[in-house]
Amino acid sequence: MGSGYIFSDASPYPGLFSALGLLVADLKRIYRETKLMPVGDSVADDVRSAFARIRKQAEAEFAEFDGTPEDIAFEYELEMRFKGQGYELLSDVDLDRLEREGKEYVLGLFKSTHETRYGAVSAMGEVEIVTFRLTALAATESEVMSSLTRPIDPTTDPQPADTGEITFGGAPVSCSYYWRGDLVPGTEITGAAVIEELTATTLVPPGWTATVDRTGARIPPNEVMSDIYAQFSANRKGEARFIEMLERFGEETVLAGAAELQDYSERLAREAISAIPDGTYEAENFVDDNGFTPDPLRVAVKIKVDGDSLELDFEGSAPQTKGIITSPLAATVSAAFGAIGILLGGGRIPVNDGLYRPIRSINVPYGSFLSPSEPRAVRARNNACHRVYNSIMLAMSDVVPTQVLASGHDTTNAIGMGHMSPEGYRVYMEVVGGGWGASAGAEGADVVDGYVGNCSNVPVESLETDYPFMRVEEYALRRGSAGAGERRGGLGARRVYRILADGVTFNSYSDRFKVAPWGLFDGKNGQHSQFTVERDGEFISLPSKGNTELLKGDRLIIETAGGGGFGDPRKRDRDVLEREIAHGLLTAEDAAEMYGLS
Repeated sequence: MGSGYIFSDASPYPGLFSALGLLVADLKRIYRETKLMPVGDSVADDVRSAFARIRKQAEAEFAEFDGTPEDIAFEYELEMRFKGQGYELLSDVDLDRLEREGKEYVLGLFKSTHETRYGAVSAMGEVEIVTFRLTALAATESEVMSSLTRPIDPTTDPQPADTGEITFGGAPVSCSYYWRGDLVPGTEITGAAVIEELTATTLVPPGWTATVDRTGARIPPNEVMSDIYAQFSANRKGEARFIEMLERFGEETVLAGAAELQDYSERLAREAISAIPDGTYEAENFVDDNGFTPDPLRVAVKIKVDGDSLELDFEGSAPQTKGIITSPLAATVSAAFGAIGILLGGGRIPVNDGLYRPIRSINVPYGSFLSPSEPRAVRARNNACHRVYNSIMLAMSDVVPTQVLASGHDTTNAIGMGHMSPEGYRVYMEVVGGGWGASAGAEGADVVDGYVGNCSNVPVESLETDYPFMRVEEYALRRGSAGAGERRGGLGARRVYRILADGVTFNSYSDRFKVAPWGLFDGKNGQHSQFTVERDGEFISLPSKGNTELLKGDRLIIETAGGGGFGDPRKRDRDVLEREIAHGLLTAEDAAEMYGLS
């Protein structure tokens, strides 16, 4: 069996721990002095002198917080460039090496940074220093954290609240169930186990271990720590750049600029709404089903345009339902905001609060599957959110035809496989994209995620290395999946997996198996999505949502929907059709049948 740690929310009370983080965060300030200086023979003295001035300022400011120079850690950096260029590169500076090596050290430092960023330095021209940058960091007192942590008890032996049986790798496995609040620091839970809490459920696979640290947080696995460090680094870079902006322009100017940007977005949004005729516009769209019953789930919308403002009403949408399809109110409103933003500006209006000020109200019925009245599983909420987006586009298509998109795959097409082997339990999951709907000005994009989500495109070589129970035999654009039109919809994807071991479990939640992506203004529908297992010459159709056991030798075929077309297909550019035939995206027979190409 393999082993590892389960990663989930870092804290059982994320809001409190966020506030705690602000309370105990280290004190950090970044100081910058801009002074254009060539890298000459006296550079060591010049740099040392500049940093000494900046450090004196930092020590004086930190003294106001009872910090002594001994408490402060300093980091030294230079922003340098080739003389005459308009951008700088940031390099860490070792003052000891600067003292010993002088000019040659600084030039070598710049060259190394340039090669890291751009791959090579064709020739070393004259280099100049633009900015001296010093970061001062002082650790906060530890009394706060020490008062909140509890001693780890290595003898902790938690008793499960219940036991039962679950299935891993197609085989029954004994499972223990724990309540998160009962687990004290030092607790180790060996899988298979389920840890329940108010806001989350953690599954511990067989052979894995979940550990609770001093603050009650679960410890992340080594496999994801690089991702977490990258997030830390991104946040620190954002913090530093924001502080630089405040230091350069001043708080008053920055806040005034932010306010004006929001007002600017509001003005553009109101102008766009004013160009739409007053009235009430309606449409509906459907999620295929909830995965348990065959009934479609309706998303209904009414949009009232009144002068330079509008209102949205989702009365008539399907009631909350079983399964994971339900969308919480925040996600529903976010999807509506996104659709209105594209509808009004198409990327022309800066996205901020001002863009949404003209939306007077968004009514989402409480108890509907777009705003549940009780705790519901919402893992697959994006499929409902995509239909919110589609419904708004359809409702407004007659009055602003050049600003809407036909519907597309518009689905979180989540597929996963799990397999238990002597090395441990492996879980593969990926979101495979499909075709976007076309618009008046553009073809639909091929094989991308929907408007309200994001998906990966993991290299096949990486998949096969990490998940030896499968092999990818085909990964291609799905020819014939796009809806025909003057602008065609985007093509879906076709991916074929060969299963190399027995006991592989396939699970999925998807959509567009029943309700095809629709076209606009005589544009044709895109093809439905479909999942198929080829086994011993027989083809077995799978549902969009469910679990299926796969056998060694099976071929799992994933085909995603194409986007709907826009406009009359017979008006499509003939040269474009010929080019798509030459590239294998369209057959001559389909071109003749759908587009009238002779």
